[in-house]
Amino acid sequence: MAEARRSAVVTNAAKKEKSRLRQNIESLLIALLVALAIRATVVEAFWVPSGSMLPTIQIGDHLFVNKLAYGFHIDIPFTGEDWIFRYRTNPYVTVFPRGEVWEGHLRLSISQPHDADPASFKSIFEQEIKLIREYVDYAGKQVATYNDALPVWAEQAVKDRRDRLARHGNIAALLDIPLAIRPGAPSITPVNVGIRRPPALPLPPKTGLAPEPGITDETFEHILRFIRHQGRTFERTPSTYAVHGEEDLRNIVLAQLNGHFQGDAVGEAFRGKGKTDICIEQDNRAAFVGECKLWTGPADLSAALDQLLGYLTWRDSKAALIMFNTKNKNFTNILEAIPETLRAHSLFLRDLPCPEAGEWRVQMRSAEDAGRRVTVHAFVFNLYQDPGPRAVTS
Repeated sequence: MAEARRSAVVTNAAKKEKSRLRQNIESLLIALLVALAIRATVVEAFWVPSGSMLPTIQIGDHLFVNKLAYGFHIDIPFTGEDWIFRYRTNPYVTVFPRGEVWEGHLRLSISQPHDADPASFKSIFEQEIKLIREYVDYAGKQVATYNDALPVWAEQAVKDRRDRLARHGNIAALLDIPLAIRPGAPSITPVNVGIRRPPALPLPPKTGLAPEPGITDETFEHILRFIRHQGRTFERTPSTYAVHGEEDLRNIVLAQLNGHFQGDAVGEAFRGKGKTDICIEQDNRAAFVGECKLWTGPADLSAALDQLLGYLTWRDSKAALIMFNTKNKNFTNILEAIPETLRAHSLFLRDLPCPEAGEWRVQMRSAEDAGRRVTVHAFVFNLYQDPGPRAVTS
């Protein structure tokens, strides 16, 4: 009896093992049938047999095609910055190229319905390439415009900073070509106020902007007051001075200036240069230039300005243009012509305050260095004398 039971248990175990094996085989067969069905109706493997799709797909490559909506990816290499593709162009385009921006290449994905004409892939691909090239062309023009403008912006930024440093440093005010009043020189002002040379101040350390000599504004104003006093003296006795030419008038003014001022080491602070010029020089550059001219018209005034501004000057130079009218009866016309001629000059920058009648002050560029500024103060003194009626002899 026991033997019969053992035989029945073995038989049942064998049946269960066969049943499990059959189930596994059936599952594999079902999976195979499903895969074949999908391949036949939806997805099919293709092998590229020729070079018709080079260079994006190489011979021997494999890909899967979706028969309901099939397509492929194309990698297009590029060089340069990839962020260009993420910025809006100018002119703005409403149709953008499709694709993904990867490092060093763009990836295009093109798909079509399973019944579409294969030739349509080529037209879509060419259209996308055209859009990409147009987009890159627009972006390239913008980048080129920006790059071309960079030197101008950089130069302007450097110029602005240089000007700002010059203003903040006030270098010209700290540097002084020393001029002192000669002992015993008469005062030219009604109030007897002595002129003191200010104590030398320590120069601030500067890098990239070398300190340069100059005369202080106070000294410049004192020189102008002296010239004004001298010119008005001429106007009180025009017959004494109107007979002289430009060079003689220059020598008179020069002698009077050196009678009132003295240099630090050489005695004469002011030196004659050429026939009509008066200079304060340091190291062969002018810190002050004066020029004496007879008024002959706007053209000669413009030429005199050219001569003044052509000097080798320091950064903060000052100049005086001293004009004498000896032949023009209508002095009012001269007073109207001078400011117009000053402002019409090609190196004119701006008007500066000048409260005195018959005088003008302007800021101009140096002709030898556009970065240097020259303050020009113009005088005109009327030495004209009406000759009166001539005697008639028989």
